[in-house]
Formats: sequence, C-alpha cells, structure tokens
Amino acid sequence: MPKPKIMITGSEGFIGRHLVEHLSKNKDFEILKFDIRLNVFQDVREERFVMQFMEKNRPDIIIHLAANPDIPTSVENPKQDLVLNTAGTINMLEAAKKYNAKLFIFASTAQVYGEPKQMQMGENHPLNPKSPYAIGKLVAEGYINFYHQKYGVPTVIFRFFNVYGEGQPNWAVIPILIERMAAAKGKFFEMYGSKEDSRDFIYVKDLCAAFEKAIEKKPVGETINLGAGKETYILDLAKTIASVLGKDFEYKYLEKVDKAKITRMAANVEKAKKLLGWEAKVSVKEGVTNVIKSKGLL
Repeated sequence: MPKPKIMITGSEGFIGRHLVEHLSKNKDFEILKFDIRLNVFQDVREERFVMQFMEKNRPDIIIHLAANPDIPTSVENPKQDLVLNTAGTINMLEAAKKYNAKLFIFASTAQVYGEPKQMQMGENHPLNPKSPYAIGKLVAEGYINFYHQKYGVPTVIFRFFNVYGEGQPNWAVIPILIERMAAAKGKFFEMYGSKEDSRDFIYVKDLCAAFEKAIEKKPVGETINLGAGKETYILDLAKTIASVLGKDFEYKYLEKVDKAKITRMAANVEKAKKLLGWEAKVSVKEGVTNVIKSKGLL
C-alpha cells in the first residue's frame, strides 16, 4: 500500500522546517516540500505553479503554512500580505478541490480574536482582528469554510497562539529578548509595552505533534486553538530568560504604545484535548532553555 503523501507549503519557514523534521520521523508518510525558497515555481501566489505541482505529485494531504507571518510587514504592505496569505490560500483550496485531497490543514492565528473579551479565549470568542495580517487570515478562514461546505473539501483550521522554538526569526519576542539579554551589560533592562502584556507561548515541537494528531484523527470541518493553555506575562518570560542566562536585572518600561498590539492572550485548548487527544507538554522554561542552547549561549 503506498504511503500517504503530505504536501507542506512554506516548508522552509520556521514552523515548516520543524514540521518536515517531525513528520519525516514517521516512516508511513512521504513528505513533499513546497516553498519558493526551494524553487521559484513553488509559489502559492501563482495558481498555475500550484496546479503543476499537484498534477505531478498528487498529495493526499495538504498542510498550508506558506504565509507572511510578520504583523509589521503586513501593516507596511497590506496588499502584498493579502495576495500571499489570502489569495495564496484560495489557490491551495482550488488545488485541493481539483485533485481530491483527503485533508487540508490551514495555519491560522489567534490574532483573529483581537482584544480578549474573556480569559481564556475559546474558538467561539468574538472575532475582531487588529492588523492586515489577522484580517487576511480571517478572510482565508472564511474561504476555507466555504470550500468545505460548498465543495466538500475536508478542511481543518488551526489557530496558533505564540509559537516559539529553535531557529525562529529574530523579530519574534523570545529570540529578541534572548539576544538583548545576552548582550546586556548593565544593571537595568529596558522593556517595551507594559507589565500587563502577556501571551500564550506554544513550543514548536508541541505544535508539530498536533499536526500528526490531526492527520490521525481527521477532525474535518473544525477550527481548533493550538496553545499551551496558559497565560505568561512578558515580564515573567524576561525573568525566566535572564535566570537561564545566569543574569539578574532590574526592569524599566519605556513609554511605547502600538495600537495594533493586543495586550493579553491565553488559549482555551479544551477542544484540542477532546478532538485530537493533544496538549502541550513543554514548559516555557524548558523551551526557552532549548532555544538558548541552540544559539550557543549555554
């Protein structure tokens, strides 16, 4: 019996590389990488390129990660963000429909919720995206639900909370804090935002395990939060990083307000536990320690 073929768009990105590595350990899968960094013809923005790849390789499962993940970039160039994150998703849905994919898993974001109305945020939380990135992801979710209901494309939507891990770009909060703290010499450390800022941090290897569970369980038609299910204040995160680095600071906050910024976030992950039999296992301290080691700082 042939192995199921799994196509991963954005396979060369931060999450994509980890997911390829994770799923490759399962010898029952054949992994098909699709990323413009591998080949200029592997571009989700170009429907003809997507269809050519599908025609040749006939994947059974599509995991659609390819996107611009950077919120400031989406603010600077919302049209470019829309073309990649939303139109690129439509191209992948058309391909899934035409070539009868058995499962289509989409990487969305908890940013679609906007400011929290409740702690913790479940999948039925009101939707109020605050950036072009989040708006585009929510629109893409709408198309995914349409293709599922209208054409029967077997879809699953994952809403990621704050993913982190080894190899993450330095614009994300954890690598930024690690780099700044490792270089800091004085007694004081400057923090941005406010003491109320928090996020739900999910270690990338835990995230990858959720994809494998989705391939096994196939919760078709569902939208599922992926997070640790725990609110971590950024100040506490900074103190954890400093402790692992063997440093001790006094923290000073700078006056800086970003209107697109969401102050607090925490995931309700009961649906993931119920439908996937999955929950995060790696603590923030353990995950941060792994990242610091990967940077050669321990």
